[in-house]
Amino acid sequence: MLVDDRLGEPVDPRWSGALVVLNAGRDEAEAFLPGLAGQDWELTPVQRHGSDPVVRGTRWEPARGRVRVPALTAAVLVRPR
Repeated sequence: MLVDDRLGEPVDPRWSGALVVLNAGRDEAEAFLPGLAGQDWELTPVQRHGSDPVVRGTRWEPARGRVRVPALTAAVLVRPR
C-alpha cells in the first residue's frame, strides 16, 4: 500500500510518503515497483531502531525500484521530504 503526500498540503513535515509491504510467506519476497524507481525509501525510525532484527533485513534498491522483505514480515518504509 502506498500513501503519497506530495500533492496538496503536507500531512507530515518529515515524510512525503509511506509504503507498507507485507510478506506472509516463509521465504524472502521481492516486489518491483518501477513507478517508485529513483526515489529514496527507508524503514521507519521505529522499525529501524526497534528490537526486531528480522524487519531490519528489509532492503530498498532505488535504481531498480525493488523492495525485498524477509519472511513473515510487515515493513513500513517512508520517503523523506
